[in-house]
Amino acid sequence: MKAKKLTTVKTQAMAASMMFMAGIALLSIISIVMLYRASLGFDSVSRSVNDITSTLVPLRIAAKDIQADVVQVQQWLTDISATRGQDGLNDGFDMAAQFATKFNKDIDTATRLANDLGRADMAKALADIKVAFPPFYEMGQRMAKAYIEKGPAGGNPMMADFDATAEALGSALDKMSTTVSGIWDETSGTMMSEAEDWSESSVDTLIIVVVLSLIGAGALVFVALRMLGVAGVVSQVSATLARAADGDLNARNIGVRRGDEAGEMQQNLNRLLDRVEAFTREIGATMEYAANGKYFRRIIETGMVGDFHLNTTVVNQATDALASKIKDFSSMTDSFEGEVVGAVNAVADRAAKIENIAGTMSSSLNTSGNRSLDVAEAAARASGDVTV
Repeated sequence: MKAKKLTTVKTQAMAASMMFMAGIALLSIISIVMLYRASLGFDSVSRSVNDITSTLVPLRIAAKDIQADVVQVQQWLTDISATRGQDGLNDGFDMAAQFATKFNKDIDTATRLANDLGRADMAKALADIKVAFPPFYEMGQRMAKAYIEKGPAGGNPMMADFDATAEALGSALDKMSTTVSGIWDETSGTMMSEAEDWSESSVDTLIIVVVLSLIGAGALVFVALRMLGVAGVVSQVSATLARAADGDLNARNIGVRRGDEAGEMQQNLNRLLDRVEAFTREIGATMEYAANGKYFRRIIETGMVGDFHLNTTVVNQATDALASKIKDFSSMTDSFEGEVVGAVNAVADRAAKIENIAGTMSSSLNTSGNRSLDVAEAAARASGDVTV
């Protein structure tokens, strides 16, 4: 009974191809999803970097500039108060005015950047500074003029008021500095977190791509190995057929382990060679016996199928017919031999009788001859007597 096929080469090839295609499709889908996620993460990181480079960094610089402007205004007003506006040292008001102008530009720039970032807390801190700066600047100018006009007696009493406005402005500046540092830390932290998420997502994408690529490669290797296995079977079958074609009917496919069409082909070839060898061996033995005048040998029909069985029957029938004809011919020969022997014996008997008759006749002739001689002698004597 033919063993049931576990699977087929076609099924294996289709399964491997489908697995490979499914792996490629899955790889493509997951790659697209992961790349989309990565692109979102990259966009988020890019936005954070853009916010930092295009807005937050300029905001921090503007905040530093605002602090520097205030310090410069205070420094120049304090210097002119200390020098009393002496010749060569009376440019303090102009320098303070330049830095005051610069302060207004820097505060406007910082406010715009804060609004661009959408940071109302920063905008509020800048607004407080902008409110606190005019009293500070005005009080500094008044104090400096008082020192110039009245000396310490006129300027010292105003020092406390100037310090109060400076302290109020300083508190506003500290709040601004704290706020901008908080924004920087928050934005940097967010950017780092987004960068880490993006990095992890990229790593996950890479891992998935590698795994799916390995699966696809495994499927290809599986198909390649199966095809190489089939090629090996075909090569073995071809070599076995070549040996059989050269007359080696003992050639067989050994080590058949496959359960697909390739293994079935090996088994079928082995069965064919088994039957050809058996058929050839049986015919040879039958003909050898017949050549020696032994016609009882027959081809064993067990296991012979199809044309093998048909030809086996024909040969056996031919052997039977030959044996019958040889038997009939032998009977005819025996009968003919008997008849010939009988005829020969009859001829021999007749020859013997003829020989006896001939002998008798010879004796008679001899006797007659002798008598004739006697008669002749007597006649001769009588004639002689007459002559005398």
